[in-house]
Amino acid sequence: MQCPKCGIDFEALADAKPVPPTEVPPPPGPPPYEGAYTSGGVSAPRANAGMAMYCIDCGARFPRSEDACPVCGLLVDEMLDERARRPPRPRWLPPMRTHLPIMAAVLFPLGLILFLGVPIVYEMRLGPRSMRDVFAVFFCVTAGAVELAGFVCAITWLYQAWRLLAREDEDYSPGLKIGLLFVPFFNLYWMFVVVPGLSIALQRELRQHAPGRPHNTGWAVGLVGCILMLIPYLQPVALCIFVAWMLIANNAIQRLIRYNERLLDDEAMDPVP
Repeated sequence: MQCPKCGIDFEALADAKPVPPTEVPPPPGPPPYEGAYTSGGVSAPRANAGMAMYCIDCGARFPRSEDACPVCGLLVDEMLDERARRPPRPRWLPPMRTHLPIMAAVLFPLGLILFLGVPIVYEMRLGPRSMRDVFAVFFCVTAGAVELAGFVCAITWLYQAWRLLAREDEDYSPGLKIGLLFVPFFNLYWMFVVVPGLSIALQRELRQHAPGRPHNTGWAVGLVGCILMLIPYLQPVALCIFVAWMLIANNAIQRLIRYNERLLDDEAMDPVP
């Protein structure tokens, strides 16, 4: 079960008894939305000793400064170990089109090849100049359309990836994160939040499913691409690196989807009573 106030997961026991309000005086006012644990099974800092935490066995509420539950005596360290051993819960994932990075990886080089075809047509000098001009305009328009299609595929995939990893307590929605990339000058900073940040969020999700396995989500590749985007004349190289980053992150997203589907299958075969 999950506490509706603090969001802490605990096992519901049939013989659990509520704690009388006279034994543990509640703190003034409702506690903030903060659990007793952080990710990875590491306890939160004890600096906020006035805040309350909850026992995962009896559900008793006690100050964070205590080392054990005052009702059942369960140690806080044992609560954290139990929290760390619990398997991740499956959740509904929005649809993800994992073929979009592959399409972008094909369209970007294709558009570049069409752009390079313009000087080739002029150098061959086949036919009159007017015909060469028509072919040059055709190649430029087609190359621009192909590059635009690749850009749309990349942006759509980036939005879907952030929507897949978004949580309810996120400060920015996936649409706002992608929309801020189109703000001039601000996007030079924001791309460091969106691109390497996606790799960090993806790695955090994968560690919950397979904590003992290394997960390559392309953080270093995305960071290098953002840095090269700021250097003049290296934007084409940065574009190629971004395509490689998309392919690496897309592979990690497919692995996360498989992990979640496996959990859903296990839950369907062994439903919780």
